[in-house]
Amino acid sequence: MSDDFMQVLIAGTRLVVPIVKDKKTTFELAAKLSERLKALEEAADRIDTQAFALRAAFDFAAEAFLDSAESREEETQLIRRLDAIRDRLKALNAGLEKL
Repeated sequence: MSDDFMQVLIAGTRLVVPIVKDKKTTFELAAKLSERLKALEEAADRIDTQAFALRAAFDFAAEAFLDSAESREEETQLIRRLDAIRDRLKALNAGLEKL
């Protein structure tokens, strides 16, 4: 996140938030949060703005955690594949040195 801030509209409320990556991304995040809050409100049998906000925050935190875990797993798999390629190249090199 940036040290710069900008104004966005989230669920009908104007907020000043830190810029995430760039202004376009920040607007997209605000829109996504507004959509999530609206969906929660429509699914609820009573209005509880604080609960909706907390649920939306939790959903975003869960998505970030799962994305991060998935990225770590992909990184681990990539490292394993690169290690296998390195080992194969070493074996090929050793075979060439014997010639």
